Amino acid sequence: MKYLIDAYGAMLLKAVAVHLGYVLVSVAIGFALGLVLGVLLSRVPRWSGIVLPILSVFQTIPGLVFIGVLFIWWGMVPATVIVALTVYAMFPVLKNTYTGILAVESRYVEAAKGCGMSPLQTLLQVELPLAMPMMFTGLRIALVNAIGTAVFAAFVGGGGLGSVITRGIRLKDMKTILSATLMLMVIAAALDVLMGVFEKRMHSAAIRGGGRKKLLAPLALLLAAFALLVPFGTGGEKGDLYVYDLNYSEPQLLTRMVKMLVEDRTGLK
Repeated sequence: MKYLIDAYGAMLLKAVAVHLGYVLVSVAIGFALGLVLGVLLSRVPRWSGIVLPILSVFQTIPGLVFIGVLFIWWGMVPATVIVALTVYAMFPVLKNTYTGILAVESRYVEAAKGCGMSPLQTLLQVELPLAMPMMFTGLRIALVNAIGTAVFAAFVGGGGLGSVITRGIRLKDMKTILSATLMLMVIAAALDVLMGVFEKRMHSAAIRGGGRKKLLAPLALLLAAFALLVPFGTGGEKGDLYVYDLNYSEPQLLTRMVKMLVEDRTGLK
């Protein structure tokens, strides 16, 4: 019994690491893409009337449907989940970046030009720091949303906490369902509070002129957390044996065994 409890705990922790790995990778990529596109749209505002509605369409597609479509195209690879989550994470960052830059008062931009700053220097040293609090709000929304949407990775064999929930539903095990749900709630609440603290600090830094280093510190922390979690979410090391990793149902396991046997004995794929 103790072995089963320890094994379940280890698999639950691995599911948490995989889940966070998906979330942090997709949000980091989504933040970078949203930032770049938001800046470009702020330079050509007339294009926003075309680009923003098109991207809004993707937000109306349920996460399960989008991940399922990508699964049909690419199969079960990490990119299937990451691309889907990235699209959902990119939009709030893009919209808030675009809105935040346009909301910068023209007097600050004119003052920067009067000091001899180039357009790039004005963007990096004036507009982005002043728009950073709103951009960070978009990042905060993207992060919390990604935590919930990443649950759908389990439906295409991607693992994460969604696999624990689906296993609990399949076995009618309320304890398993509640433990995974509680994990999701704790992760979402903890990250939301942490991001809220950073958001307030960034807002204060922007008002007091705290400098780019303080403004970029939360992003650096996010990337550092991603770097620490990736090794835990990419699978076991050579020589590890996983008999059952919560990611597959019994029929799926049997099908996988038959597939491996056929490929080994016949050479067919």
